[in-house]
Order: sequence, then C-alpha cells, then structure tokens
Amino acid sequence: MTLNQLKELTKDELSICLHIVNTISPTTNPKMEFEPKHLVWFRHDMLAKKLVDAFPSLKPEGHAIYSSLLKKLGIQHEIKYEQPQQPVTSSNQTTGSI
Repeated sequence: MTLNQLKELTKDELSICLHIVNTISPTTNPKMEFEPKHLVWFRHDMLAKKLVDAFPSLKPEGHAIYSSLLKKLGIQHEIKYEQPQQPVTSSNQTTGSI
C-alpha cells in the first residue's frame, strides 16, 4: 500500500484493513499489532492476498466497505452472492374430476 492510498481510505475501510491484518490473517513474523502507518510496509501482492483470502470471514454488512477498500487499492475482486434455489413446481399437474 502506498502512502497516498493510505490517506485516501475512509475510517471504515481502514478499520476493515486493520482487522484483517491484525485478527483474521495476522503475520507470524514479526508478531505485532499493526497500526495504520504500518500498512505501507506490506508489499502490494502480499496485502492483496491477505485481503482477498479474508473475504469468507467477513460479515455481509461489511461487503460494501470491503469492496470499496479493494477498489482503492486496485485489487480486482467480485462478490458473488448465491441465489437461493427456487422450489421446483410441476406445471404438468392436471386438475379435474373423476
């Protein structure tokens, strides 16, 4: 992440990013709690992988902010929602009297 990208993030986007790097996908070496200024230490590809891999752990309420964060960082990602299956009904039912 560049310093300019960091400055463009909203509080919510920054919160999600920090939550991912500190809680969902923390580094093992160095073991530390990252602050906003530390996000520029990450190589773009490493941060992108952490963010994309963390998606299943995010609640749907945060998806819009997450998408905005990825867009600002130039990371391509599409959120696909599974459509609930519709019950199968037969249109060949016959009604009538015997």
